[in-house]
Amino acid sequence: MIVVSDTSALANLAIIDHLWLLESIYQTVIIPDVVARELAAASNPIIPAAARENVPQLLKLRCAYLNQAIA
Repeated sequence: MIVVSDTSALANLAIIDHLWLLESIYQTVIIPDVVARELAAASNPIIPAAARENVPQLLKLRCAYLNQAIA
């Protein structure tokens, strides 16, 4: 199954350290460019840190922005 996610779902899962749930439920998670930018620029430091750790292997990005912003 493929799912397209918005920022709030990913940010909330990142805060509680449960981004791994997406990998266990869905085959592919797609995020739009704007979601990648919002995750990288989140004011809560837990969110960008979790994104750096989990997003590259978990999500299929529709852009290269997040890889550049969090690499």
